[in-house]
Amino acid sequence: MHLTKNQKTTLILAIFFALVGIFVVIMSLMFIPAFRKYMRPIFIPASITFFLLGLALTILAVKEKDKKFLILTGGSSVGFFVSVLLHNLFYGYNDKFFR
Repeated sequence: MHLTKNQKTTLILAIFFALVGIFVVIMSLMFIPAFRKYMRPIFIPASITFFLLGLALTILAVKEKDKKFLILTGGSSVGFFVSVLLHNLFYGYNDKFFR
């Protein structure tokens, strides 16, 4: 699929603002007790969506070659959940084999 420059920019902005919206939802779930109580089942799907939107933003921004802010934004959203996963894997490994 071939997109024009204007269509690529619109797609990148849509993904960016969706990423911001999902970030607000995730932070609300973490820090607002009323949200935590009633909206807990959407935390995992929101986290997966956040990761995938960050990955898409990073890939599209790298193809544009001049959007350093967007690469950093997408990379940080991907990197956060990768670091959480690695932390839990190494913590579990350490707990299982070295206690």
